[in-house]
Amino acid sequence: MAGYILQQIRDQVRNTVELDSTDIPDSVIDLFVQEGFDRIVSDQPRWSFYETNFSFTTVTGQRAYTFASISSTLGDIDGVEHSSWLLLPISHQLAQGQYAGSNVTGTPTNFSVWNNSLYLWPTPSAAITISVYGYRNPTDWIAAGSGTQPDLPTVFHPLLVLWALSRVYMQQDDAQMGQLLRNMFNEQFRVIKSTATRLLIAEPSIVGGTRGSVFSMLPARLRYPFDF
Repeated sequence: MAGYILQQIRDQVRNTVELDSTDIPDSVIDLFVQEGFDRIVSDQPRWSFYETNFSFTTVTGQRAYTFASISSTLGDIDGVEHSSWLLLPISHQLAQGQYAGSNVTGTPTNFSVWNNSLYLWPTPSAAITISVYGYRNPTDWIAAGSGTQPDLPTVFHPLLVLWALSRVYMQQDDAQMGQLLRNMFNEQFRVIKSTATRLLIAEPSIVGGTRGSVFSMLPARLRYPFDF
């Protein structure tokens, strides 16, 4: 399906409620659209459409790298790779205890994540290229202007119209219609999510701060039809 741009969302809202930009300024509709967008994004911590990867070069003797220094859009990290092997995740507290007071450097074999920073263990002894796999932060697409599409797959775009309409009717003191549209938003959102299939992938297992079996089958993020 064709997606909407922000102006089309605004127009649909105004045409439905039969009000113009004097009655409902762009700034008000945009605020309601942002609310709907945030509700969708925050519903799942691992939306597949935000998956991404970045590469960066380490600094000799530097263990910690903030997410922002790797990429301004990096939101979370799932995996780290150097050359042809994956670094194994390790509890940050365990790594600190294991390497406490140690000045040992070398080629990193483990990584931990703490306070929006990536830590490499042991500390890199040379400049090497590291690839990071994870999730980016959503773009501020509303601020980008009226010709921009939502930073969501197109199947979600009509939901933003429903949410904005719900809020407009609430603002116009039509609570019954506002609640009806909110229920429609919730139901359609539920249907979209119900089309997902949960895949299983091999991931390292850390139990009680110590590593269990090297790999175990754990649930991955939701995989949707629009991924394929």
